Amino acid sequence: MKNLDPGFSYEVDKTNNEQWSKILELFSDANYYQTYPYGFHTWGKEKISQLVLKENNVVVAAAQAWVYTVPVLNAGFAHISWGPMWRLKNKPLNLTSLKNIIRALQKEYVIKRKLLLRIRFNELDTEENQQVVKAINNEDLKFNKSQHRYQTIILDLSPDLQEIRMGFRPKWRSGLNKSEKKGIEVSTGNQNEIFEPVVDIHNQMVERKRFTRYIQDGEKVKEIQNDLSDTLKLRTFIGRHEGTIEGGIAVAVIGDTGMPILGSMTNASIEKKLNMNYLLQWQVISWLKENGFKYYDLKGYDPDEYPGPSIFKSGISKNIVSFLGSYESCKSLLSLFVVRAGELVDISMVYLSVFTKKIQNLFRSKN
Repeated sequence: MKNLDPGFSYEVDKTNNEQWSKILELFSDANYYQTYPYGFHTWGKEKISQLVLKENNVVVAAAQAWVYTVPVLNAGFAHISWGPMWRLKNKPLNLTSLKNIIRALQKEYVIKRKLLLRIRFNELDTEENQQVVKAINNEDLKFNKSQHRYQTIILDLSPDLQEIRMGFRPKWRSGLNKSEKKGIEVSTGNQNEIFEPVVDIHNQMVERKRFTRYIQDGEKVKEIQNDLSDTLKLRTFIGRHEGTIEGGIAVAVIGDTGMPILGSMTNASIEKKLNMNYLLQWQVISWLKENGFKYYDLKGYDPDEYPGPSIFKSGISKNIVSFLGSYESCKSLLSLFVVRAGELVDISMVYLSVFTKKIQNLFRSKN
């Protein structure tokens, strides 16, 4: 494995929530999944590790990892989800920072702690991003072909709002036009009194559609929201019809990209055919544009698993993109064995859970 270049050094596990939040604000590729509250409420305090890379004592990259080790064996993994962060705001791309944060992560977790390091890069596999892809592939990492490559739809916010609107598919634009005539009032903010009703509506949706995978736990998101700093809190948009909240979306507004975390419409809104989801999405897009964001990530595109949401999202943008996927580095046979064995058990449990849910839904539909 390659050494850090001269002038680069790193610190590990020396930051608290407030300090880490300030570090996130330095990066345009910072995101919800790299926040301390997300890690704390998802994995637990003892399983979070944060590494900060410095060049000449100035922060240039950072990453938060989920670290799991098997007791006694001291074998396991360090998993970085949607990181590392290395694109400094208002600065040109510095591939040297990317290379050295990868090397620092390997030095800390692969060499020092003897773990399997897995990095799920927050990088698109696009023609425009090939210099970044090449830089990653030149480091001592192995692409994990067995891991799912995440697809999503990303809306470019650089055109003016009228041009963005005209870029919607005609059917989607028609749905928006109808919703604007329904007398819906939209409010936005990051206060709890705006956010909490959206959690309730989201939970209604999960129950209504009986989703089994890839769905945010509304109560966990509420805990995360409470612990996020004011500058990193989800931005919530709620729609009222005749004085009653009938829908809402909570959006992560970190870095240069907005991304919906949870939200939906009430059962009553659907029955009234308010088309509120169209208006709320348009309000989100307008707010992001007006507040200097560059992109809107619609958070997932899976027409096989979720055909309805995928069709809806594709009405906003045709820009379907894939992320790079997962890369690994490991020098410990014991950690490699532990992780692979755990993956086999995890896969079996996922299939069993999905099968059980389908059987339950089948019986419900017949009763």
